[in-house]
Amino acid sequence: MDSHIVLSGINKSYGNVIKAHVLKHISLSIEKGELCAIIGQSGSGKSTLLNILGLLDVADSGTFLYENTDTGKMSDDQRAHFRNSVFGFIFQFHHLLPEFTALENVLIPWQIANGSISSKAKARAKELLERVGVSKDMNNRSTNLSGGQQQRVAIARALINNPQVVFGDEPTGNLDSDTAENIFELIKEINRDVDSTFIIVTHDRHLAAECNRVIEIADGIIKDDIRLEQKTKAERWGVLSPCYCRLKQKVSSVS
Repeated sequence: MDSHIVLSGINKSYGNVIKAHVLKHISLSIEKGELCAIIGQSGSGKSTLLNILGLLDVADSGTFLYENTDTGKMSDDQRAHFRNSVFGFIFQFHHLLPEFTALENVLIPWQIANGSISSKAKARAKELLERVGVSKDMNNRSTNLSGGQQQRVAIARALINNPQVVFGDEPTGNLDSDTAENIFELIKEINRDVDSTFIIVTHDRHLAAECNRVIEIADGIIKDDIRLEQKTKAERWGVLSPCYCRLKQKVSSVS
C-alpha cells in the first residue's frame, strides 16, 4: 500500500490570551484503502486532527502532504475543491437539508462541483441510495425519514463524487446500538468494495475493534497506533484493552 496521507510535526492551538495546545507534534501516515479509527477522550484532540485531515481547519505548523501535495500551500478554493470532490464527510448529525428529498440531498455535492445535474449523476445517486438501502424512500423529504435512514442518505451523499477519502466524525454516535452496528457494517462493506480510505472518530469501542487500525489520541499526542489486520475478534479486544483501560482511568480521575 502507498501512504497517501502524511502528517509531520503538526501543531494546533486555540485562543489568544490563554492558548490551548490541542495537537502537539503529530506525525502520522495513512495508507490508501485503510479503515482507521481515531479514539480518545473528549478534548484529547481527535476531532481537531480529523478537521485538519479533512481540510476543515489548518495546522499552525508542520506539514500535511496529500499524494505528495503540500496542503499548507493550497488556496482556499483548492481546499474547498478537495473537501467537495476528493473527500467525503459523514457527521454525527446527518446535516441533511429538510426541504429537499433524499435524492436531492445526495446530489448536492455533485451540483456544487459540476454546476448542473446530469442524467448520469442522477443515476449514480439512485444507485447509491439503493446500495445504502433507502431507494424506496428517495423521493421523501429527509424529515420523513428515520434517524438510521437519514444517516444512510448522508453516507450516499458522502460517496456521490467518488471520494478518495471519507471522514466520519462519530457517524453512529446519534443512533441506537442496533442501527449503529448496521451503519458500520455498511461502511466496512463500502470500504472493501470501493477502496476509499475511511478515517473515523468514534467513542464506540465495538466499532473501533472492527477497523483495520486504531489510533489513540491523548492530550494532543498519539498515545498508541495499533494495526488489527489478520487478528481475530478476541485478539483485537485483547490488543485494544490497554487503550480503553487508560481512557476509563482518565474519566474516573476527572470525575
